[in-house]
Amino acid sequence: METLRKLEDPPITSFQAYLLTLTYSVMGDLDKTFQYAHYRPAHAFVPWYRKLINNPEVIADPRFKHLMDSMNLSMPPVVSSGDP
Repeated sequence: METLRKLEDPPITSFQAYLLTLTYSVMGDLDKTFQYAHYRPAHAFVPWYRKLINNPEVIADPRFKHLMDSMNLSMPPVVSSGDP
């Protein structure tokens, strides 16, 4: 948590916002996930959210579809936790 708090110390760079988005998506904090996902200017790695974010709760949130649409990317396939 201390490292996470340090990442949130201003000034935040686009790479920090990228890392915070991924971290908060794993933690399940939807509001923080999308707060940092919409950081501008966006980092060049942002399209990788489609592959790297795999929390079903985040993917089901309408803000995730909006994010994918804004990058002209299709939604990732839904994978249940029981699949290999």
